[in-house]
Amino acid sequence: MTPTIAGATKIGVIVALACGATYLTAAGREALTDRTEAARTASATGRATPGEPGERGAALARPPSALFIGDGWTAGTGEVDREHSFACLTATSLGWICNNAGEAGTGYLADGDGGRPYLQRIAGYQRLYAADYVVVSGGSADDGAPLALRVAAAGRTLDAVHAAFPRARVVVVGPFAVGDHAGPDLRRFDAALRDDARRRGWLYVETLEPPWIPARLAPGLMSEDAGTPTAAGHGHLAGMLSAALRSAGIRPGEAPARAPTGT
Repeated sequence: MTPTIAGATKIGVIVALACGATYLTAAGREALTDRTEAARTASATGRATPGEPGERGAALARPPSALFIGDGWTAGTGEVDREHSFACLTATSLGWICNNAGEAGTGYLADGDGGRPYLQRIAGYQRLYAADYVVVSGGSADDGAPLALRVAAAGRTLDAVHAAFPRARVVVVGPFAVGDHAGPDLRRFDAALRDDARRRGWLYVETLEPPWIPARLAPGLMSEDAGTPTAAGHGHLAGMLSAALRSAGIRPGEAPARAPTGT
């Protein structure tokens, strides 16, 4: 049975608090910069060199590389840049190169303000990045569109991810909501997305039940004006995601042994 990680466990909160104080140190920033530069070098041909995804230990000549596909929360919000988004903070905590491909306002259907939905960006990512892990997150920006269209678009997107990165381990992260603000439609989409990931043998990370940002913590984690995560909020989300991935058996600095077989 494919593992599904439930949301805000005690370990996630502990990791968020413990790691949040260290994510933004100078050493962390330097390490992340080094990994980002390594990613740019490796991605010049669209493939990692000299190692290939799936190789372990000394045979892997670079840190594992992760591609994060998502919306504005993935990209960084407000004064939080990509380097300090929850995506790259998670990558840093796991010893990964962070390739942050988030675009504000986008989703499986939504194109944001002059952006493109996830599906339309994947071919470009295949040319640019080598990826041991692909993390696809979001879906809240599609709220309001007919559920059937959203589910179909998500399926096509995940098909394209598998085709573009067949050797990567794919992780699908559910849509985000604050407290109990996830409506019935978003919850139905979350359930359909979880079932799709499960059928493919991929890890699905639950974010709504219980919510990763409980209402009681929202004042310290979300901006009052924009309703998006602050620096503390990104640190919290990174702690939650890092804890979920570790609980699923993903070990820091280690590439997946092999990609699960998609369907």
